[in-house]
Amino acid sequence: MIVDKRQAQLLAHCIEQWQKEGHIDSHTADKLKDSYQVKDTKLTFDWKNLSLIAFFFSVLCILLATVMFLADKWLVAFVDALVDASDTLKTIFFSLLSGLLYYWAYRRKKNMPGRVYSNEALFILGSVSVAFALSYLSFALHMEEGDFPVFILLAAGIFGTVGIYLRSSLTWYLALGSLAVWFGTETAYRSGWESHFLGMNFPLRYLFFGCLLLLLSYAFNRFAYTGKFVRSTAMTGLLAVFISFWLLSIFGNYGDYDAWAAVAQYRFLYWAILLAGLSIGAIYYGLKKDDALVREVGIVFLL
Repeated sequence: MIVDKRQAQLLAHCIEQWQKEGHIDSHTADKLKDSYQVKDTKLTFDWKNLSLIAFFFSVLCILLATVMFLADKWLVAFVDALVDASDTLKTIFFSLLSGLLYYWAYRRKKNMPGRVYSNEALFILGSVSVAFALSYLSFALHMEEGDFPVFILLAAGIFGTVGIYLRSSLTWYLALGSLAVWFGTETAYRSGWESHFLGMNFPLRYLFFGCLLLLLSYAFNRFAYTGKFVRSTAMTGLLAVFISFWLLSIFGNYGDYDAWAAVAQYRFLYWAILLAGLSIGAIYYGLKKDDALVREVGIVFLL
């Protein structure tokens, strides 16, 4: 059994105490001490993590390329001229393609679970196809200048369903990202693209969004099937809350630069105090639960 330094100290203390109280003999104590090993904390080069980082960067490049493709009207017009098909047919084509890619990824994951990166790459390609399908659907319905955030929400729903039912963590992260984009664009659209929605600027809005994700992670924890996505959802929500508090400690609830520049920075001190208290709470929780990620998030935002 591999344990960290803190756990090893606790085990050694328990074994020593049991031996003193006569619950176990010296032979059993030695056997118990030999049953675990302390995790090596020396700095080593982790090729697995390097490959994982490289994979995420490649996925990010695919997503950025897709966004640029969809955002560039000239490029879309060029493809439309090159591929002589209606937006409806393109929607059908990319919908079928995404279904095939998702099914292929599911079969590969079932038959070859060890090939994590290539399987997740297929899920990403399927998600890119979904983005194309929904984009062309908005073109076919002439909604690209109207209530287009509904298509972002639809994409988040598709990614979330695929991520949960096909057990794809990366697709679930795409769902969370799409949901965050939808939340921002939807509130902006409903406010007429003004800086405030219901009296809240973007950082204050995303503070509530992060809290909703934390509640969602709590709900996920109550079901075995969604247990895999509890931590990713909770950490995304926690980061949204911390980043929102950090921005509020700088800009307050202002959405206009000139209005913000005319106000003294000390007026936002209470946001900084709330951020400091939240950071200390995260550090305490991370130390108590031995959760390094929560602890380090708290340290970073406290600084």
